[in-house]
Amino acid sequence: MPVVLASSVEEEPLLVRLSREGQLDRVKECLKESRNVEVRGKKDRTALASAALEGHSAVVQLLLDHGARIDGNEGLPPILAAVSGGHFETVELLLSRKACVQATGRHGWSPLLTAAARGHTAIVELLLEMTASPEVCNEYGSTPLTLAAEKGNEAIVRQLLDHKAEIECRAIDKPPLIWAAMRGRAAVVELLLHRRASLESKTKSGMRALPAAATQCGGADTVSLLLKAKADVEAKDRSGDTVLLGAVRNGRPCEVAVLLLDARAQVNACARDGATALIVTAMSGWTSMTKTLLDHKADITPLDERGKTALSHAARYNHIGVMTMLLEHGSGKVLELACNKGRTPLLHAVRHGHAEATYCLLLAGANCLARSHPQWLRQPSRRTSGGPRTPPPCERSHKGDTAASLAERFGHGNTSAVILRYVEHGLSSWGKQVHASFPSVLRSSALCLLLCVVNHSKDPSQSDTASLGSMPDDVVDDILRQLCYFHVVFSEGGGTADEGYSEVRESSEDHADEGQ
Repeated sequence: MPVVLASSVEEEPLLVRLSREGQLDRVKECLKESRNVEVRGKKDRTALASAALEGHSAVVQLLLDHGARIDGNEGLPPILAAVSGGHFETVELLLSRKACVQATGRHGWSPLLTAAARGHTAIVELLLEMTASPEVCNEYGSTPLTLAAEKGNEAIVRQLLDHKAEIECRAIDKPPLIWAAMRGRAAVVELLLHRRASLESKTKSGMRALPAAATQCGGADTVSLLLKAKADVEAKDRSGDTVLLGAVRNGRPCEVAVLLLDARAQVNACARDGATALIVTAMSGWTSMTKTLLDHKADITPLDERGKTALSHAARYNHIGVMTMLLEHGSGKVLELACNKGRTPLLHAVRHGHAEATYCLLLAGANCLARSHPQWLRQPSRRTSGGPRTPPPCERSHKGDTAASLAERFGHGNTSAVILRYVEHGLSSWGKQVHASFPSVLRSSALCLLLCVVNHSKDPSQSDTASLGSMPDDVVDDILRQLCYFHVVFSEGGGTADEGYSEVRESSEDHADEGQ
């Protein structure tokens, strides 16, 4: 019988429309007028497929009695349409009329695959009884067992296993256990483990069940089941992350991390980039996870491949809560650990203009005279008349940046103000006594604080108040340059830092000669 297509996409054949709507009487009338029951409508569906999709069993029976083809390689097979809609009676009717239980539609979807994916338990049982193969696979590599495991349908998983479905399914990308672990299907995971699914099964990328549960959508209950089954807690993925590190990177709940740590996961394990779990949490500002890691004795001193500690990352992103925890669990040594560019946590905070982080680190005793490594500084490129832009010349700075010079260079006025206010606050109780030992041009609160830092004094009241003439030249240079920065930026007078430095240097030398 020839196949007749609809004349246009908008026009649906009358028989197809009536079958889809389940109008039995009008379908009978239509069949009396025309014997062509294979006319196709939208999406290349026949009247029989349209009726089966909606579950109109009476219309399906009528069309079959009038010679409608029950199977076919074109369009949507009626049996697959009935399974997609979850219509058990219609599926049973089609199977009783010898519909092919292995019929496939687009992309290799069979009735059993469709029923397993959509959770139609009764239909799955019916198809298995009609000898549908549980090992059927679509173009995407999915089997009924993997689809049921992914959806978390324990009953269908049990049915398929009872009918000898392959529990490992090694031919596809992800075995059923990994699918269930990724989606957090604890009941299915427990069933598969009970049926002795292998914990060593991997995806093509090398991921096992425990990393899949800990780093994806698996909950604490799924992780707990896998740990009780003796899954390897130190297994690494293709990027080199351990299970704990992967869980932290993907923002998994703290309960998952606690389970892994209680199972003796290495809290200080690092990835290929040198990052530890604590460094990752410091970058993201995750205070609850930071507390969990510190409670399990995470080390705050490790450096990543760029030489940054967890405190440096927290200062870089202005995560005050994380910084406070790190400072409470650390010593003063961590304040001085510098990255590959020579920047301490304080310099990272100042570089990015984070006034709150700067103040927090200053209160913790950070050295504001610490310098970064010398760098090549580029001047703005210039365009010559009628020609292209010339490459910008490079000038090497003789000294690295301190906190004050870094704030000045990048124009962070708020951060500069924080440094000055901290200076003035620190001098409130003893500044007058220290000021008296310096000439008037040097009487700056900034100078006094910098002198205390140079002398490594924790208590400003114990600072050495000797004249500048008794100090090494390089120390005097550091102090005077910092003083000139504060004088130029915060005073009402004009001038540049270089001019101020020359003036103050000459004045300090004259004062030293007078003292001698």
